[in-house]
Amino acid sequence: MTTERTQRIAAVNRLRALLIAGGVNISLADLVREADAGRLFGVSTRTMRAWRHAGTGPKAVRVGGQHRYELAEIAEYLWQEAEEAAESGRTDVAAADEPNEHGADSHPLPRIARK
Repeated sequence: MTTERTQRIAAVNRLRALLIAGGVNISLADLVREADAGRLFGVSTRTMRAWRHAGTGPKAVRVGGQHRYELAEIAEYLWQEAEEAAESGRTDVAAADEPNEHGADSHPLPRIARK
């Protein structure tokens, strides 16, 4: 298994732990509600919906008529955002290797979600 793949799996596990610690219900298939995904990003459900319609943000799946977000998709989106931020000098997301409360090889999360 490659180092990057291992890091991404660890990122999903840290994301899962962060959400559980925040009281978010996660399905057995690692799906979270749109409102909970929005809380993670620090945006409203309306913004999550707008991102979904615009084709930006993490990919959503429909389950029973409701939109849900897979933890792996959220982690992948955050990972890509962190890489783009590092390349462009943006400071609104953590760098993929920036230490935080989750460990030295940290999971990239929006700064607002890490408070």
